[in-house]
Amino acid sequence: MENSDNIDTTQMNTAKDMKLLFCIPNNKTAESCCCGCTLRLGTQIITILGLIGVIVSLYDLFNPATSGNHKLFGDFYYYSDLILVLLLLVSYSLIIYSTFYNRFDRAYLGLILYQAGFIISTVVIVVLPFIIIGENASAIYAVYFLTLIPSYITQIYFLYILFSFVKELGLGNIAKLDGLQVNVAANNQNNFQQGGVYIPLNDFNQRNPQQNSNQVTPRV
Repeated sequence: MENSDNIDTTQMNTAKDMKLLFCIPNNKTAESCCCGCTLRLGTQIITILGLIGVIVSLYDLFNPATSGNHKLFGDFYYYSDLILVLLLLVSYSLIIYSTFYNRFDRAYLGLILYQAGFIISTVVIVVLPFIIIGENASAIYAVYFLTLIPSYITQIYFLYILFSFVKELGLGNIAKLDGLQVNVAANNQNNFQQGGVYIPLNDFNQRNPQQNSNQVTPRV
């Protein structure tokens, strides 16, 4: 069995290698969520709202009175929606669990499922309607696409916040998740400010080998 140090090292290496949407290298994570919320609180709000939306979608999919709306473009859309909703249900559940218990393994799996769902929704909601509508109805698609832009931009932002939370959780930057000041000291806790978090210098250097400063103060 691996010891805790090996597990922590593996976890941090996994977090460092994380890529947005599996292909975009991104070492710059968000400092906070919108409206001044911390990354942890913002992630909780996003996932709770997401779970509510998933439950409503599941009801619509299985309710005979509304399920027909999901079949306007055929059974493919219906089952694509069903797969997407189930992916998000598991994803939101894993991520919100990790916000309370700091479980990187579950948050990481939840983010993988969320990003897979994001890609599926992009294909199903944005790309396929253009193929089905065809060039003769390009004006209709243009109106359809324009109505999607605000919600799609919001989804990209939510993805970035969830990605930031999971990455910082894997790196062990718990203070940043909660918007706390981080003080790094070489030997002891001298001049430590109330409301901050003390991290020994050796531990900090292990997590952030490229950082040379002796004090890091994340913005809230």
